[in-house]
Amino acid sequence: MRILCASLSLTMICWLSEGTLSKTDAKKGATKKLEEKVLHSDKNVQDRGLVVVDPKAKDIIREHRSYCSKKMKERHFSGDVLGYITPWNNHGYDIAKIFGNKFTLISPVWLQVKRRGKEMFQFTGLHDADKVPRILFDGWTYQDFESVFGSEDEIEELSKNMVLLAKNENFDGFVVEVWSQLGNQKQTELIHLLIHLSEALHEAQLKLILVIPPAVSAGDLDEEIKGTLDKFVGNTNLGRNVDLLEGRKALQRDLDRLDQWAEANGPEFKALKFWTNQPGMFTKKEFDQLASAIDSFSLMTYDYSAPHRPGPNSPLPWVRACVQVLDPDSKWRNKILLGLNFYGMDYSALGPSGEPILGSRIIELTGLEETFEIIKSNP
Repeated sequence: MRILCASLSLTMICWLSEGTLSKTDAKKGATKKLEEKVLHSDKNVQDRGLVVVDPKAKDIIREHRSYCSKKMKERHFSGDVLGYITPWNNHGYDIAKIFGNKFTLISPVWLQVKRRGKEMFQFTGLHDADKVPRILFDGWTYQDFESVFGSEDEIEELSKNMVLLAKNENFDGFVVEVWSQLGNQKQTELIHLLIHLSEALHEAQLKLILVIPPAVSAGDLDEEIKGTLDKFVGNTNLGRNVDLLEGRKALQRDLDRLDQWAEANGPEFKALKFWTNQPGMFTKKEFDQLASAIDSFSLMTYDYSAPHRPGPNSPLPWVRACVQVLDPDSKWRNKILLGLNFYGMDYSALGPSGEPILGSRIIELTGLEETFEIIKSNP
């Protein structure tokens, strides 16, 4: 199975290498020395024992800015790895350069195609767009789609414009995100458009990667399990900001309790079913129709939970089910780019959809950065 590094994987790497914002000049000096000390390591994460199912807070504190400079150009995965670069992560390009050899494809996400009239298309967001940019059908109405679907001339013109754009901008192809825009409507017509587009791109030696929604609809956690988790978190310091040494010690005790609780309830969690029996918007039927025409499928196996149904972001059983439902016989697994998120969601935040929680935000909320010397002196 080939793996897709989702856009936030770049944010995650950025978090591993970024500096710390300090309150005083003295602290800035100490932080700089600390950063110089831990930014690079001679050992990779496996040799440092960091790839585990139960990471410890102490290891996060010690290693959260460190990466192995000797291994940063080596690939350990033989399949394709696609990295998205997002507008809200201005370190994305820097990370893509530093760890460029680990990626097969780099995709900026701000390219758009707008329909301006019959057989008239405009492309925007060309700044800093390169490699295999993701393209959105921005501002398209249902009538726009119907007009294009109903005209072979329009489909031909759109395909020709995209090939010409790729040649002029030295793109390697496109990541097309359009399926979720139409929901479950006009699937036959959309498949026809995508096959025609893929033929035009392939004739010009260009790639077509299609972003697809999960093949299995998300479900709810068992209410008893959910209640137990809510009760546990409510009786701890988890999720709260801690500033004093006493609070940090209490946080560490709660983390230890959570670790013990997870260990004791592990078998029960492994048996959970995190999804429904309802198919998603993109099913095996559509996958089979497109598999021979599309170079790769960027499978959105993340954002499982929602504000009205908070829970895990990408539960592993659900992720596995999304792949198995699409390709149970493993005929096209090498074309599935598995979406990996390196973020969580805070549904208590302001706004209807909550906000993502990145690694740097976790360090900030818990005050772990300032406890480095305390942990160091009390290993």
